Amino acid sequence: MQQDKTTSNNGGTISAAAFQQAITQQEVQVLDVRTANEFNGGHIQHALQANWMDQKEFADRTQHLDKSKPVYVYCQAGGRSASAQAFLIEKGFKVVNLKVED
Repeated sequence: MQQDKTTSNNGGTISAAAFQQAITQQEVQVLDVRTANEFNGGHIQHALQANWMDQKEFADRTQHLDKSKPVYVYCQAGGRSASAQAFLIEKGFKVVNLKVED
């Protein structure tokens, strides 16, 4: 099964190029799950910041996401975004994770 797609397949991971193309061409929500300090150091334009390591903050900030639109999630190394992706899928969201390049 090929995972490198610009669609909102749950569980999917896509390359940085596909991620960039998807978030500029589709009506999507972009979620940065890093800390506020990491986010303030640089982030994707229009991204919502919700620190995955602070579960209360994460729940508070993601409760208003639109389940009818895919969520494109990212972090620095891929671990937090993968965990956040699984959590959001359980909540009924369509989620795509940015693949971290080696």
